[in-house]
Amino acid sequence: MTTLFASRALLPSGPARDVLIEVADGRFTSVIPNATPSGTTPPPDATRLRAVFLRGVVLPGFANAHSHAFHRALRGRTHHGGGTFWTWREAMYSLASRLDPDNYLALARAVYAEMALAGITTVGEFHYVHHAPGGRPYGDPNAMGHALQQAANDAGIRLTLLDTCYLEGGLDASGHLPLDELQLRFSDKTVEAWASRVDDIERGRFEGSSAQIFLQRLAALDLANSIILFGSALLISVLPFVILLSSLANHRIDTDLSRHIGLNRQGARIVSQLFRSSPSHSAAAIVTALIFATAGTIAVAGSLQVIYERVFDQPHRGWKDVLRFATWVGVLFGALVADSVISGSVHAAVGPAGQGLVIYAGVAGFFWWTMHFLLAGRVSWRLLLRPAILTALFWIGLELLSSVYFSSSIISDSRLYGTIGVVFSLMVWFIAIGAVIVLGAVAGATWNQQKGRSRRTEADDRDPRAGGGQVPEGQSGDPR
Repeated sequence: MTTLFASRALLPSGPARDVLIEVADGRFTSVIPNATPSGTTPPPDATRLRAVFLRGVVLPGFANAHSHAFHRALRGRTHHGGGTFWTWREAMYSLASRLDPDNYLALARAVYAEMALAGITTVGEFHYVHHAPGGRPYGDPNAMGHALQQAANDAGIRLTLLDTCYLEGGLDASGHLPLDELQLRFSDKTVEAWASRVDDIERGRFEGSSAQIFLQRLAALDLANSIILFGSALLISVLPFVILLSSLANHRIDTDLSRHIGLNRQGARIVSQLFRSSPSHSAAAIVTALIFATAGTIAVAGSLQVIYERVFDQPHRGWKDVLRFATWVGVLFGALVADSVISGSVHAAVGPAGQGLVIYAGVAGFFWWTMHFLLAGRVSWRLLLRPAILTALFWIGLELLSSVYFSSSIISDSRLYGTIGVVFSLMVWFIAIGAVIVLGAVAGATWNQQKGRSRRTEADDRDPRAGGGQVPEGQSGDPR
Protein backbone atom coordinates (compact mmCIF):
# COMPACT_ATOMS: atom_id res chain seq x y z
CA MET A 1 0.00 0.00 0.00
CA THR A 2 1.17 3.53 -0.81
CA THR A 3 0.24 6.47 1.45
CA LEU A 4 0.13 10.01 0.07
CA PHE A 5 -0.38 13.28 1.92
CA ALA A 6 -1.73 16.29 0.05
CA SER A 7 -1.66 19.71 1.66
CA ARG A 8 -4.50 20.69 -0.70
CA ALA A 9 -6.72 18.53 -2.87
CA LEU A 10 -9.87 18.83 -4.95
CA LEU A 11 -12.39 16.23 -3.72
CA PRO A 12 -15.96 15.54 -4.93
CA SER A 13 -17.15 17.66 -2.00
CA GLY A 14 -14.92 20.55 -3.05
CA PRO A 15 -11.45 21.88 -2.12
CA ALA A 16 -9.94 20.29 1.02
CA ARG A 17 -6.79 20.63 3.12
CA ASP A 18 -4.45 18.06 4.65
CA VAL A 19 -5.78 15.04 2.79
CA LEU A 20 -4.43 11.57 3.59
CA ILE A 21 -4.74 9.24 0.60
CA GLU A 22 -4.12 5.48 0.65
CA VAL A 23 -3.63 3.49 -2.56
CA ALA A 24 -3.53 -0.31 -2.94
CA ASP A 25 -3.33 -2.29 -6.18
CA GLY A 26 -3.76 0.86 -8.24
CA ARG A 27 -6.97 1.93 -6.49
CA PHE A 28 -7.78 4.48 -3.83
CA THR A 29 -8.76 2.69 -0.62
CA SER A 30 -9.30 5.77 1.54
CA VAL A 31 -9.33 9.58 1.19
CA ILE A 32 -9.37 11.42 4.53
CA PRO A 33 -9.53 15.24 4.59
CA ASN A 34 -8.34 17.30 7.59
CA ALA A 35 -6.06 14.48 8.66
CA THR A 36 -3.66 16.74 10.58
CA PRO A 37 -3.58 20.36 11.84
CA SER A 38 -3.33 22.75 8.91
CA GLY A 39 -0.04 24.46 8.20
CA THR A 40 2.17 21.89 9.97
CA THR A 41 5.32 21.06 8.00
CA PRO A 42 6.12 18.27 7.68
CA PRO A 43 2.68 16.88 8.49
CA PRO A 44 2.95 14.64 11.58
CA ASP A 45 0.67 11.95 10.18
CA ALA A 46 2.55 11.91 6.90
CA THR A 47 5.85 11.42 8.73
CA ARG A 48 4.46 8.75 11.02
CA LEU A 49 2.90 6.81 8.14
CA ARG A 50 5.92 7.33 5.86
CA ALA A 51 3.62 9.03 3.39
CA VAL A 52 4.76 10.77 0.23
CA PHE A 53 4.14 14.50 0.78
CA LEU A 54 2.47 16.07 -2.28
CA ARG A 55 2.82 19.85 -2.52
CA GLY A 56 0.48 22.14 -4.39
CA VAL A 57 -3.12 21.23 -5.25
CA VAL A 58 -3.78 17.56 -5.98
CA LEU A 59 -6.45 16.90 -8.60
CA PRO A 60 -8.02 13.65 -9.79
CA GLY A 61 -6.30 12.16 -12.83
CA PHE A 62 -7.52 13.51 -16.16
CA ALA A 63 -8.79 11.36 -19.04
CA ASN A 64 -7.70 12.10 -22.63
CA ALA A 65 -10.60 10.67 -24.62
CA HIS A 66 -9.16 11.17 -28.12
CA SER A 67 -5.52 10.51 -28.95
CA HIS A 68 -3.51 9.69 -32.08
CA ALA A 69 -0.11 9.02 -30.55
CA PHE A 70 1.95 9.10 -33.75
CA HIS A 71 0.78 12.65 -34.52
CA ARG A 72 3.41 13.73 -31.99
CA ALA A 73 5.93 13.64 -34.82
CA LEU A 74 3.87 16.26 -36.73
CA ARG A 75 4.45 18.99 -34.13
CA GLY A 76 5.62 22.20 -35.77
CA ARG A 77 5.75 20.60 -39.22
CA THR A 78 2.35 21.38 -40.71
CA HIS A 79 1.95 25.12 -40.15
CA HIS A 80 4.31 26.74 -42.64
CA GLY A 81 2.72 28.62 -45.49
CA GLY A 82 -0.79 28.42 -44.08
CA GLY A 83 -2.00 25.20 -45.64
CA THR A 84 -5.34 23.43 -45.36
CA PHE A 85 -6.76 20.31 -43.79
CA TRP A 86 -5.84 18.45 -46.96
CA THR A 87 -2.19 19.50 -46.87
CA TRP A 88 -2.11 18.50 -43.20
CA ARG A 89 -3.59 15.11 -44.14
CA GLU A 90 -0.93 14.57 -46.78
CA ALA A 91 1.78 15.21 -44.17
CA MET A 92 0.04 12.85 -41.76
CA TYR A 93 -0.23 10.10 -44.39
CA SER A 94 3.43 10.57 -45.25
CA LEU A 95 4.32 10.12 -41.60
CA ALA A 96 2.05 7.09 -41.25
CA SER A 97 3.75 5.43 -44.21
CA ARG A 98 7.04 5.35 -42.26
CA LEU A 99 5.71 3.83 -39.05
CA ASP A 100 6.69 0.38 -37.87
CA PRO A 101 6.13 -1.31 -34.49
CA ASP A 102 9.46 -0.10 -33.10
CA ASN A 103 9.20 3.60 -33.88
CA TYR A 104 5.47 3.51 -33.11
CA LEU A 105 6.40 2.27 -29.63
CA ALA A 106 8.94 5.10 -29.23
CA LEU A 107 6.47 7.76 -30.34
CA ALA A 108 3.62 6.43 -28.21
CA ARG A 109 5.80 5.98 -25.13
CA ALA A 110 6.97 9.59 -25.42
CA VAL A 111 3.50 11.08 -25.81
CA TYR A 112 1.99 8.89 -23.08
CA ALA A 113 4.81 9.87 -20.76
CA GLU A 114 4.07 13.53 -21.42
CA MET A 115 0.41 12.87 -20.68
CA ALA A 116 1.28 11.16 -17.40
CA LEU A 117 3.52 14.05 -16.35
CA ALA A 118 0.70 16.47 -17.17
CA GLY A 119 -1.72 14.63 -14.89
CA ILE A 120 -3.51 12.48 -17.47
CA THR A 121 -3.99 8.96 -16.12
CA THR A 122 -6.23 7.42 -18.80
CA VAL A 123 -6.07 7.73 -22.57
CA GLY A 124 -8.41 6.63 -25.35
CA GLU A 125 -6.21 5.85 -28.35
CA PHE A 126 -7.86 5.88 -31.78
CA HIS A 127 -5.76 3.24 -33.46
CA TYR A 128 -5.96 2.79 -37.21
CA VAL A 129 -2.39 2.11 -38.43
CA HIS A 130 -2.81 -1.66 -38.29
CA HIS A 131 -0.60 -3.22 -40.98
CA ALA A 132 2.64 -2.80 -42.88
CA PRO A 133 2.75 -0.49 -45.95
CA GLY A 134 0.59 -1.83 -48.75
CA GLY A 135 -1.77 -3.48 -46.26
CA ARG A 136 0.45 -6.52 -45.67
CA PRO A 137 -0.16 -7.92 -42.14
CA TYR A 138 2.81 -8.20 -39.83
CA GLY A 139 3.79 -11.62 -38.49
CA ASP A 140 1.82 -10.60 -35.43
CA PRO A 141 -1.29 -9.00 -36.99
CA ASN A 142 -1.64 -6.81 -33.91
CA ALA A 143 2.00 -5.77 -33.65
CA MET A 144 1.09 -2.08 -33.88
CA GLY A 145 -1.66 -2.35 -31.25
CA HIS A 146 0.66 -4.27 -28.94
CA ALA A 147 3.21 -1.46 -29.36
CA LEU A 148 0.61 0.99 -28.04
CA GLN A 149 -0.23 -1.28 -25.12
CA GLN A 150 3.47 -1.62 -24.25
CA ALA A 151 3.96 2.14 -24.48
CA ALA A 152 1.08 2.81 -22.09
CA ASN A 153 2.41 0.22 -19.66
CA ASP A 154 5.90 1.74 -19.81
CA ALA A 155 4.56 5.25 -19.23
CA GLY A 156 2.28 4.18 -16.36
CA ILE A 157 -0.98 5.30 -17.96
CA ARG A 158 -4.22 3.36 -18.43
CA LEU A 159 -5.11 2.73 -22.06
CA THR A 160 -8.43 2.18 -23.82
CA LEU A 161 -7.44 0.96 -27.28
CA LEU A 162 -10.11 2.14 -29.77
CA ASP A 163 -9.31 -0.13 -32.69
CA THR A 164 -10.72 1.45 -35.86
CA CYS A 165 -12.49 -0.42 -38.67
CA TYR A 166 -11.26 1.43 -41.78
CA LEU A 167 -12.99 0.24 -44.97
CA GLU A 168 -13.35 3.22 -47.32
CA GLY A 169 -10.98 5.84 -48.67
CA GLY A 170 -13.31 8.84 -48.44
CA LEU A 171 -16.45 10.38 -49.96
CA ASP A 172 -17.33 12.43 -53.00
CA ALA A 173 -20.53 13.22 -54.85
CA SER A 174 -20.62 9.69 -56.29
CA GLY A 175 -20.29 7.94 -52.94
CA HIS A 176 -17.50 6.04 -51.19
CA LEU A 177 -14.01 6.12 -52.64
CA PRO A 178 -11.68 3.12 -52.71
CA LEU A 179 -8.67 3.00 -50.42
CA ASP A 180 -5.57 4.62 -51.87
CA GLU A 181 -2.10 3.13 -51.55
CA LEU A 182 -1.30 4.89 -48.26
CA GLN A 183 -4.63 3.93 -46.71
CA LEU A 184 -4.24 0.20 -47.37
CA ARG A 185 -2.31 -0.28 -44.16
CA PHE A 186 -5.25 1.10 -42.20
CA SER A 187 -7.71 -1.50 -43.46
CA ASP A 188 -8.55 -5.17 -42.80
CA LYS A 189 -10.59 -5.19 -46.04
CA THR A 190 -13.79 -6.53 -44.40
CA VAL A 191 -15.66 -6.13 -41.13
CA GLU A 192 -15.24 -9.86 -40.46
CA ALA A 193 -11.46 -9.69 -40.85
CA TRP A 194 -11.29 -6.63 -38.60
CA ALA A 195 -13.41 -8.35 -35.91
CA SER A 196 -11.22 -11.45 -36.04
CA ARG A 197 -8.04 -9.41 -35.58
CA VAL A 198 -9.57 -7.40 -32.71
CA ASP A 199 -10.55 -10.65 -31.01
CA ASP A 200 -6.91 -11.68 -31.16
CA ILE A 201 -5.71 -8.49 -29.48
CA GLU A 202 -8.34 -8.93 -26.76
CA ARG A 203 -6.98 -12.42 -26.17
CA GLY A 204 -3.55 -10.82 -25.90
CA ARG A 205 -4.83 -8.73 -22.97
CA PHE A 206 -5.73 -12.00 -21.29
CA GLU A 207 -2.05 -12.97 -21.19
CA GLY A 208 -0.64 -12.62 -17.68
CA SER A 209 -3.96 -11.61 -16.17
CA SER A 210 -5.37 -12.99 -12.93
CA ALA A 211 -7.99 -14.88 -14.94
CA GLN A 212 -5.32 -16.59 -17.02
CA ILE A 213 -3.25 -17.53 -13.98
CA PHE A 214 -6.35 -18.88 -12.24
CA LEU A 215 -7.40 -20.98 -15.25
CA GLN A 216 -3.86 -22.28 -15.80
CA ARG A 217 -3.70 -23.44 -12.20
CA LEU A 218 -7.07 -25.17 -12.54
CA ALA A 219 -5.94 -26.86 -15.76
CA ALA A 220 -2.78 -28.10 -14.06
CA LEU A 221 -4.96 -29.69 -11.37
CA ASP A 222 -7.31 -31.31 -13.90
CA LEU A 223 -10.22 -29.71 -12.06
CA ALA A 224 -13.10 -31.92 -13.18
CA ASN A 225 -11.38 -35.20 -12.40
CA SER A 226 -9.92 -33.88 -9.15
CA ILE A 227 -13.22 -32.75 -7.66
CA ILE A 228 -15.17 -35.81 -8.87
CA LEU A 229 -12.65 -38.26 -7.43
CA PHE A 230 -12.27 -36.29 -4.22
CA GLY A 231 -16.03 -35.87 -3.77
CA SER A 232 -16.65 -39.55 -4.44
CA ALA A 233 -13.98 -40.50 -1.91
CA LEU A 234 -15.67 -38.28 0.67
CA LEU A 235 -18.97 -40.08 0.07
CA ILE A 236 -17.68 -43.65 0.16
CA SER A 237 -15.04 -43.21 2.86
CA VAL A 238 -15.44 -40.17 5.09
CA LEU A 239 -19.23 -40.29 5.41
CA PRO A 240 -19.33 -43.99 6.47
CA PHE A 241 -16.45 -43.31 8.89
CA VAL A 242 -18.30 -40.43 10.53
CA ILE A 243 -21.52 -42.46 10.61
CA LEU A 244 -19.77 -45.38 12.36
CA LEU A 245 -18.13 -43.18 14.97
CA SER A 246 -21.37 -41.30 15.53
CA SER A 247 -23.23 -44.58 15.91
CA LEU A 248 -20.74 -45.82 18.51
CA ALA A 249 -21.18 -42.50 20.32
CA ASN A 250 -24.98 -42.92 20.13
CA HIS A 251 -25.32 -39.80 17.99
CA ARG A 252 -27.28 -39.58 14.72
CA ILE A 253 -25.37 -37.91 11.91
CA ASP A 254 -28.33 -37.35 9.57
CA THR A 255 -29.52 -34.23 11.42
CA ASP A 256 -26.09 -32.57 11.09
CA LEU A 257 -25.84 -33.57 7.43
CA SER A 258 -29.30 -32.19 6.62
CA ARG A 259 -28.47 -28.95 8.44
CA HIS A 260 -25.28 -28.38 6.43
CA ILE A 261 -27.00 -29.20 3.15
CA GLY A 262 -29.81 -26.83 4.11
CA LEU A 263 -32.63 -29.32 3.64
CA ASN A 264 -36.21 -28.50 4.45
CA ARG A 265 -38.27 -30.82 6.64
CA GLN A 266 -39.31 -33.15 3.81
CA GLY A 267 -35.79 -33.41 2.43
CA ALA A 268 -34.37 -34.07 5.89
CA ARG A 269 -36.91 -36.85 6.46
CA ILE A 270 -35.87 -38.54 3.20
CA VAL A 271 -32.18 -38.36 4.17
CA SER A 272 -32.91 -39.69 7.66
CA GLN A 273 -34.28 -42.88 6.09
CA LEU A 274 -30.74 -43.65 4.90
CA PHE A 275 -29.57 -43.79 8.52
CA ARG A 276 -32.01 -46.13 10.17
CA SER A 277 -30.94 -47.41 13.56
CA SER A 278 -30.31 -51.13 13.92
CA PRO A 279 -31.43 -52.90 17.10
CA SER A 280 -28.32 -55.07 17.13
CA HIS A 281 -24.71 -54.67 15.99
CA SER A 282 -22.31 -57.31 14.78
CA ALA A 283 -18.99 -56.52 16.39
CA ALA A 284 -17.02 -58.13 13.57
CA ALA A 285 -18.93 -56.19 10.93
CA ILE A 286 -18.52 -52.91 12.79
CA VAL A 287 -14.77 -53.43 13.28
CA THR A 288 -14.28 -54.43 9.65
CA ALA A 289 -16.27 -51.45 8.42
CA LEU A 290 -14.41 -49.13 10.76
CA ILE A 291 -11.03 -50.37 9.53
CA PHE A 292 -11.94 -49.87 5.88
CA ALA A 293 -13.61 -46.53 6.51
CA THR A 294 -10.61 -45.31 8.51
CA ALA A 295 -8.21 -46.39 5.76
CA GLY A 296 -10.37 -44.66 3.16
CA THR A 297 -10.57 -41.47 5.19
CA ILE A 298 -6.79 -41.41 5.64
CA ALA A 299 -6.50 -41.85 1.87
CA VAL A 300 -8.77 -38.84 1.43
CA ALA A 301 -6.41 -36.82 3.64
CA GLY A 302 -3.58 -37.91 1.37
CA SER A 303 -5.55 -36.80 -1.70
CA LEU A 304 -6.17 -33.43 -0.08
CA GLN A 305 -2.45 -33.08 0.58
CA VAL A 306 -1.75 -33.78 -3.10
CA ILE A 307 -4.23 -31.08 -4.14
CA TYR A 308 -2.56 -28.51 -1.89
CA GLU A 309 0.93 -29.55 -2.97
CA ARG A 310 -0.01 -28.98 -6.61
CA VAL A 311 -1.68 -25.65 -5.89
CA PHE A 312 1.30 -24.32 -3.91
CA ASP A 313 4.01 -25.93 -6.08
CA GLN A 314 5.40 -28.23 -3.41
CA PRO A 315 7.02 -31.66 -3.93
CA HIS A 316 4.93 -34.66 -2.94
CA ARG A 317 5.71 -36.17 0.46
CA GLY A 318 3.43 -39.18 0.13
CA TRP A 319 2.72 -41.90 2.65
CA LYS A 320 5.53 -40.98 5.00
CA ASP A 321 2.96 -38.50 6.30
CA VAL A 322 0.45 -41.21 7.22
CA LEU A 323 0.52 -40.21 10.90
CA ARG A 324 -0.13 -36.63 9.84
CA PHE A 325 -3.13 -37.84 7.82
CA ALA A 326 -4.45 -39.79 10.79
CA THR A 327 -4.08 -36.73 13.01
CA TRP A 328 -5.97 -34.62 10.50
CA VAL A 329 -8.77 -37.20 10.47
CA GLY A 330 -8.98 -37.00 14.27
CA VAL A 331 -9.15 -33.21 14.20
CA LEU A 332 -11.80 -33.33 11.45
CA PHE A 333 -13.99 -35.63 13.53
CA GLY A 334 -13.47 -33.43 16.60
CA ALA A 335 -14.47 -30.35 14.60
CA LEU A 336 -17.62 -32.07 13.37
CA VAL A 337 -18.53 -33.11 16.91
CA ALA A 338 -17.91 -29.58 18.22
CA ASP A 339 -20.04 -28.12 15.43
CA SER A 340 -22.85 -30.52 16.27
CA VAL A 341 -22.71 -29.75 20.00
CA ILE A 342 -22.56 -25.94 19.83
CA SER A 343 -24.67 -25.28 16.72
CA GLY A 344 -27.98 -25.00 18.54
CA SER A 345 -26.55 -22.83 21.32
CA VAL A 346 -24.86 -20.46 18.88
CA HIS A 347 -28.05 -20.10 16.84
CA ALA A 348 -30.03 -19.32 19.98
CA ALA A 349 -27.45 -16.82 21.25
CA VAL A 350 -26.65 -14.79 18.11
CA GLY A 351 -29.32 -15.68 15.57
CA PRO A 352 -28.88 -16.88 11.95
CA ALA A 353 -26.63 -14.00 10.85
CA GLY A 354 -24.34 -14.35 13.86
CA GLN A 355 -24.23 -18.10 13.39
CA GLY A 356 -23.20 -17.57 9.76
CA LEU A 357 -20.27 -15.42 10.89
CA VAL A 358 -19.24 -18.03 13.46
CA ILE A 359 -19.41 -20.76 10.80
CA TYR A 360 -17.37 -18.61 8.41
CA ALA A 361 -14.67 -17.97 11.02
CA GLY A 362 -14.60 -21.63 12.01
CA VAL A 363 -14.36 -22.91 8.44
CA ALA A 364 -11.65 -20.37 7.58
CA GLY A 365 -9.65 -21.33 10.67
CA PHE A 366 -10.01 -25.06 10.00
CA PHE A 367 -8.86 -24.84 6.38
CA TRP A 368 -6.05 -22.43 7.29
CA TRP A 369 -4.76 -24.99 9.76
CA THR A 370 -5.46 -27.88 7.35
CA MET A 371 -3.37 -26.39 4.56
CA HIS A 372 -0.47 -25.57 6.85
CA PHE A 373 -0.61 -28.96 8.59
CA LEU A 374 -0.93 -31.15 5.47
CA LEU A 375 1.82 -29.17 3.76
CA ALA A 376 4.01 -29.79 6.83
CA GLY A 377 4.71 -26.09 7.30
CA ARG A 378 6.36 -25.74 3.89
CA VAL A 379 4.14 -22.76 3.04
CA SER A 380 3.92 -19.89 5.51
CA TRP A 381 0.78 -19.06 7.45
CA ARG A 382 0.70 -15.66 5.75
CA LEU A 383 0.54 -17.14 2.24
CA LEU A 384 -2.19 -19.56 3.31
CA LEU A 385 -4.45 -16.92 4.82
CA ARG A 386 -6.02 -15.74 1.56
CA PRO A 387 -6.71 -19.29 0.32
CA ALA A 388 -8.35 -20.06 3.68
CA ILE A 389 -10.48 -16.90 3.55
CA LEU A 390 -11.68 -17.69 0.03
CA THR A 391 -12.30 -21.37 0.81
CA ALA A 392 -14.52 -20.34 3.73
CA LEU A 393 -16.31 -17.82 1.52
CA PHE A 394 -17.00 -20.49 -1.11
CA TRP A 395 -18.16 -22.83 1.66
CA ILE A 396 -20.75 -20.31 2.82
CA GLY A 397 -21.79 -19.87 -0.80
CA LEU A 398 -22.22 -23.65 -1.12
CA GLU A 399 -24.42 -23.76 1.97
CA LEU A 400 -26.59 -20.92 0.62
CA LEU A 401 -26.86 -22.62 -2.78
CA SER A 402 -27.63 -25.94 -1.10
CA SER A 403 -30.49 -24.44 0.88
CA VAL A 404 -32.09 -23.34 -2.41
CA TYR A 405 -31.31 -26.33 -4.61
CA PHE A 406 -30.82 -29.60 -2.75
CA SER A 407 -34.16 -30.02 -1.00
CA SER A 408 -36.07 -30.05 -4.27
CA SER A 409 -33.37 -32.18 -5.89
CA ILE A 410 -33.43 -34.84 -3.17
CA ILE A 411 -37.25 -34.92 -3.09
CA SER A 412 -37.42 -35.26 -6.87
CA ASP A 413 -34.68 -37.90 -7.09
CA SER A 414 -36.27 -39.87 -4.25
CA ARG A 415 -39.59 -40.00 -6.09
CA LEU A 416 -38.05 -40.90 -9.43
CA TYR A 417 -35.24 -43.27 -8.45
CA GLY A 418 -35.71 -44.16 -4.80
CA THR A 419 -32.79 -44.51 -2.41
CA ILE A 420 -30.15 -44.59 -5.14
CA GLY A 421 -31.38 -41.22 -6.39
CA VAL A 422 -30.90 -39.72 -2.93
CA VAL A 423 -27.38 -41.16 -2.79
CA PHE A 424 -26.52 -39.58 -6.12
CA SER A 425 -27.84 -36.23 -4.91
CA LEU A 426 -25.57 -36.52 -1.89
CA MET A 427 -22.67 -37.38 -4.19
CA VAL A 428 -23.25 -34.12 -6.08
CA TRP A 429 -23.03 -32.27 -2.77
CA PHE A 430 -19.76 -33.96 -1.85
CA ILE A 431 -18.34 -33.22 -5.30
CA ALA A 432 -19.32 -29.57 -4.69
CA ILE A 433 -17.27 -29.73 -1.47
CA GLY A 434 -14.31 -30.83 -3.58
CA ALA A 435 -14.90 -27.86 -5.88
CA VAL A 436 -14.99 -25.49 -2.89
CA ILE A 437 -11.67 -26.82 -1.61
CA VAL A 438 -9.92 -26.67 -4.98
CA LEU A 439 -11.33 -23.31 -6.11
CA GLY A 440 -10.64 -21.69 -2.74
CA ALA A 441 -7.01 -22.80 -2.73
CA VAL A 442 -6.40 -21.89 -6.39
CA ALA A 443 -8.11 -18.49 -6.09
CA GLY A 444 -6.08 -17.72 -2.97
CA ALA A 445 -2.81 -18.77 -4.61
CA THR A 446 -3.67 -16.58 -7.62
CA TRP A 447 -4.42 -13.68 -5.28
CA ASN A 448 -1.04 -14.17 -3.60
CA GLN A 449 0.75 -14.19 -6.96
CA GLN A 450 -0.93 -10.99 -8.12
CA LYS A 451 -0.25 -9.29 -4.78
CA GLY A 452 3.41 -10.20 -5.18
CA ARG A 453 3.45 -8.52 -8.57
CA SER A 454 1.70 -5.46 -7.17
CA ARG A 455 4.26 -5.13 -4.38
CA ARG A 456 7.11 -5.27 -6.88
CA THR A 457 5.41 -2.64 -9.03
CA GLU A 458 4.68 -0.51 -5.98
CA ALA A 459 8.31 -0.66 -4.92
CA ASP A 460 9.28 0.64 -8.36
CA ASP A 461 6.70 3.43 -8.12
CA ARG A 462 7.53 4.98 -4.72
CA ASP A 463 8.36 8.22 -6.54
CA PRO A 464 4.99 9.59 -7.70
CA ARG A 465 6.61 10.83 -10.89
CA ALA A 466 8.16 7.45 -11.72
CA GLY A 467 6.77 4.89 -14.10
CA GLY A 468 8.56 5.43 -17.39
CA GLY A 469 7.28 8.96 -17.80
CA GLN A 470 10.58 10.59 -18.79
CA VAL A 471 11.50 10.79 -22.46
CA PRO A 472 15.17 9.79 -22.97
CA GLU A 473 17.36 12.75 -23.79
CA GLY A 474 17.85 13.20 -27.48
CA GLN A 475 14.93 10.89 -28.41
CA SER A 476 12.33 12.90 -30.23
CA GLY A 477 10.42 9.88 -31.35
CA ASP A 478 10.50 11.09 -34.97
CA PRO A 479 10.30 7.94 -37.10
CA ARG A 480 12.28 9.38 -39.96
